[in-house]
Amino acid sequence: MAIEGEIAAALRRLEDEERAISLRRTKLHDRLSVFPSPAAEEQERRLSMQRRALHAEIDRLRTGDEPPPEVSRVRRLVAALTADVFPGMDDRRQRLVRFVIFAATLATVDLWAKHEVATPVWAFHHRSLSWAIGSTMLLVLAVPLTRVPSNLVTVGAAFLSGGVIGNLISALGDHLTVPNPFLVSTPGGSIAFNLADTFIIAGNLVLMVALCVLAVRHRSRISGPFAFARTRN
Repeated sequence: MAIEGEIAAALRRLEDEERAISLRRTKLHDRLSVFPSPAAEEQERRLSMQRRALHAEIDRLRTGDEPPPEVSRVRRLVAALTADVFPGMDDRRQRLVRFVIFAATLATVDLWAKHEVATPVWAFHHRSLSWAIGSTMLLVLAVPLTRVPSNLVTVGAAFLSGGVIGNLISALGDHLTVPNPFLVSTPGGSIAFNLADTFIIAGNLVLMVALCVLAVRHRSRISGPFAFARTRN
């Protein structure tokens, strides 16, 4: 009985997803009839492939075949975050829009925390002008990462940029002084930090992992001084 309940739940979930994709495909088809574009046509082809795959899964469940593996919450969250922002927009622009939205949201959360959580006098960190210039350059260099065909790279770049933006706005608004409202006590003293610092660290870690995975996955296309990676087959 428990297995039948799981199959029924999986079937309902797949049917709901199929209806949502069919609705998006219908809207996109109507839009194509008025404003045709190669990007929108490619988007419709991808939606059609997803719809066919869902139909196959639904048919397998209805005929009593083995149910598909349960999708974890993390995978569902990633799927939601990487969903198409605007139907018909090409992947490169989709990643750029996601990058801007995520980075702005994270910067806003950091600024809100700095405003709401009291910071001890000694936990204000004065930054230099060279730091501000370097941070601005880092933001500019992070934008081209959205050209990399990887949603994980886009998420990592957004975390990094959101943290940099949060600290930059704080510094520019208070004579290059950044508050660190969160404290961690250690035997040697206390460590003061803010959410922007954690976003920057998380973004760096995600970027390192994502870019390494991407390089290994496409190592056959690497040439020049990095061609040695091809030998790792």
